[in-house]
Amino acid sequence: MNKSLSGFEPCGIEVSAQTLLVALGREDHAPSRREFPNTAEGHQAVLRFLARWGRPVRIVMESTGLYGLDLALCLDRAGMALMVAAGLACTPAAAQDGSQNDNAMRCVNINNSLPQDTAIAACTAIIQSDAATNAELAVAHSNRGNAYQIEHKYKEAIADYTKAIQLYPNFVDAYNNRGSVYGDMHDYDRAIADFNEAILLDPNSVRALRNRGLAYARKHDFAHAEADVREVTKLKPDSARGWNALCWARGALGRLNEALKDCNTALKLNPNAANAHDSRGFIYLKLGDLDKAKADFDTALMRRPRMASSLYGRGLVKQKKGDIDGGHADMQAALALQPNIAKDLKAEGIK
Repeated sequence: MNKSLSGFEPCGIEVSAQTLLVALGREDHAPSRREFPNTAEGHQAVLRFLARWGRPVRIVMESTGLYGLDLALCLDRAGMALMVAAGLACTPAAAQDGSQNDNAMRCVNINNSLPQDTAIAACTAIIQSDAATNAELAVAHSNRGNAYQIEHKYKEAIADYTKAIQLYPNFVDAYNNRGSVYGDMHDYDRAIADFNEAILLDPNSVRALRNRGLAYARKHDFAHAEADVREVTKLKPDSARGWNALCWARGALGRLNEALKDCNTALKLNPNAANAHDSRGFIYLKLGDLDKAKADFDTALMRRPRMASSLYGRGLVKQKKGDIDGGHADMQAALALQPNIAKDLKAEGIK
């Protein structure tokens, strides 16, 4: 699930008499910067540029004199959320009173610092407001869907994400988040269909590629999973999560030496990543290096004591080393936490 600061892509536009300098700060991507002529044709080109990224955009426009007035009107007519700095008043699309701003912050609920009921109520207030633009409504529905998903109210979450897509058909995050809910419901085909839409809208979406790879892995389609997470590591080579996912997928495919390198890369990027220690533990287990496997499982469990996969993996190691009772105890503890863990690991070649 994506919970960016506002639900919008932040955009800055600097206006001069002849040109428009546009900077779009895109999450999981390098910032995009373009220059356009300050003409009617240039204004339309700016709209096309902002529309192509698949998320609603919140714009801060710096302008002096009257050079930005026509562009401000053009952006407002297009339903963009816009604030104009340096002398011009905010447009109707961005005009909000203090309570609306409070609702916007509560609806986003950064780091889930508020109870989800509070976030849901704030999003609902925005949705019921007559002042909200379609883009703002789409973001409010998406953020309310996030809150419902955390509460495991999947039917309500799907309804909100679907409404967000209806209001803003190119809303990459809404497709991605709805796919995540379908994944939570174990409906992996629908999840993959939504991730496909997100990737069609934004082929470089690290989040959508990673999520689709996870959905394929949960279907035990490790070849497709490997292809997706390999692309993630190309787009975001500093992502420890991406390298760990590639390690796991290649391990399931039996490409153990490559997988070991991937896990080592993940741990170099984030030495405290319990998931990467867990993944590397299973690679060592498959390679027959039981001492290194146990060391990784122990480290993973030190950081996440209720990690079912590491408990089960350590149990397998203990039994292979002759500690039948100790291994059985670890494996039973893992099954109590995650009843399908043995079945899932068997599908990945671990037994």
